[in-house]
Amino acid sequence: MKTQIVKISAEQFHHIEVPGGIRLELVDGELVVSPSPRLHHSRVVAKLMTFLGAYIEAHDLGEVFTEQDTTFGLLNVRRPDMMFITKEQLAKMDPDGPASSADVELMVEVLSPSSGRTDREIKFRQYAEAGIRYYWIIDPQHQTFEAYGLAGKSYRSQLKASGDAMVRAKPFPDLSIPLQKLWWGS
Repeated sequence: MKTQIVKISAEQFHHIEVPGGIRLELVDGELVVSPSPRLHHSRVVAKLMTFLGAYIEAHDLGEVFTEQDTTFGLLNVRRPDMMFITKEQLAKMDPDGPASSADVELMVEVLSPSSGRTDREIKFRQYAEAGIRYYWIIDPQHQTFEAYGLAGKSYRSQLKASGDAMVRAKPFPDLSIPLQKLWWGS
C-alpha cells in the first residue's frame, strides 16, 4: 500500500477544530504537532507578557498576543510564543479573522529543547522573508536574549545579552527588561 501525503492550505487550516491542549502549525501544507511548553518556557512568556503588556498599554502602541495563529502565505501558519501588532495595523484587521504575517511588527520565540533549530533557523528565515521587522529569541535554559532587526530580507543582530542584564530592544527602545526576572528561580 502506498502512502500519500495530502497538503492543505492555510485557509483550510483555519477551519480545523482542534481539541484543547494540542498545538498545531501548518508548514508547507503539512500539519505539525508540537508538545505543550514546559514550566520554564511558560514562565518566560508570562513574565515577558507582563513587561510588554504594561508598556504597550501605557504608551497606547497596540497589542501583544500569545499563541496566535499567523498566516504566512498559502501553505504556512505559525503560532509564535508572542507577537506585537501596532495600533495602526490593528485598526485595519478583522478581530474575528486570523492574523497575517503582514500585520506583525515583532515576533518573539522562547526556545524549548525541541524548538531550537526551528526557531533559530527555519522561523528565523521565514519571519525575515515575510518582512517582520523585529525578532526576539529567548533561551531560558542558557538565560540568553537575542534581538534582531530586519535589513532587506534578512535579520541583523541588534542585541545579545544574558543572565541578569537589563535589556532595551527595538521596537521598544525605552522599555528596560530585567532578564533576571524572566528566569526560573528569580
